[in-house]
Amino acid sequence: MKFIGQIDHPSQLASLVTLGCEEVLICSETRSQEGGMNEAELKALLDQLKGEAIQVTLLLDRRIQENHWLEVLKFLDSPLARLRVMDLGLASELNERGLEFDLDLQVGHLNDRAIEVWLERMKQIRRAVLNPQIPRRQLLPFLGKMSVESELLGFGPIAMYHTPRRLLSWSEVDDEVEIQSDEMGAGSYPMKESQWGSTLYYNKILSLLPHLRELEGAGLSALRLDLRKIAPKEVDLLSRGLREGEDIRKDYPVPLLHGFYGENKSDSLLDKIGGRRSDISRKALAEVLDGRGRELLVRSLVDDWVLGENIFCEDGKGRSHTFIFEGGVGLEGELFTKPRRGDLMKLRASRKFPVGTFLYSQKGPEG
Repeated sequence: MKFIGQIDHPSQLASLVTLGCEEVLICSETRSQEGGMNEAELKALLDQLKGEAIQVTLLLDRRIQENHWLEVLKFLDSPLARLRVMDLGLASELNERGLEFDLDLQVGHLNDRAIEVWLERMKQIRRAVLNPQIPRRQLLPFLGKMSVESELLGFGPIAMYHTPRRLLSWSEVDDEVEIQSDEMGAGSYPMKESQWGSTLYYNKILSLLPHLRELEGAGLSALRLDLRKIAPKEVDLLSRGLREGEDIRKDYPVPLLHGFYGENKSDSLLDKIGGRRSDISRKALAEVLDGRGRELLVRSLVDDWVLGENIFCEDGKGRSHTFIFEGGVGLEGELFTKPRRGDLMKLRASRKFPVGTFLYSQKGPEG
């Protein structure tokens, strides 16, 4: 199992070397939705790394809008390093060009079969970056079945929420602040702004250091260490944790947690990030895994679908919508009139709905 260091400034390269990272994942201000080093810094760093043993990967994780495609395609025609992408349209473009890439599946991909589908469809994937919300009981068996390299965040901040809106500039505050909200409970939460929007982070750091041997034994290819927020004095402590597989939480200056890995409810982020839970007062038919416009890729949660029944759901703003179930289409083109639990299928909905939306067979109590 190799270590990958994620950085957004050239000064962090020293920490990466100290920790024995074999690969560097670089965040830049023009290509990374959370921002990063400017183009001059990036060019200087790439020149510095020429001839070195460290593999260089550039992060391109923002959604590609139509007016940015020419810029992106120009960049792809002269790749400076290997690429990591999140946008499935861009992943398809890379696949068709025969270019190797890492596919970042951290957002909304928690189902084994959904991940396998993308690996089967795109032959140029070098590595799949897995969602840190996948629990241990599901993750460990899956690692041994993966057809490509696997990667997991092992130490670093957890991005809870990203919006394309720039939430800090209007208030004339710095582009990185600590915010407080009664809705999120006690404590403050870091927020960072870039030219692509704003990202809110959890106020604890994810640490899987005590589970390194187990992850390596299960077949994990790469563990990512996010070094963007680690002060130089904390690098030695992290290095000790990596060498010994030690839980360093009692010595680390920021609270650490293992997140969903052990499914410890005292550490759970279920109420704060991703992984929305269905309304137990209603019958959930399916969960949206992905979508292109009104076409949704969903995972069936039940066996008893009925043709012609009304499907109810809420959009990202909590507004109710209804459409009729007229059958679904499987990933191989087969027609689903009576889907079974666990089936993946495409549905035509009344509008676009975000990943994680639940489809119900009846209205909510307020309806």
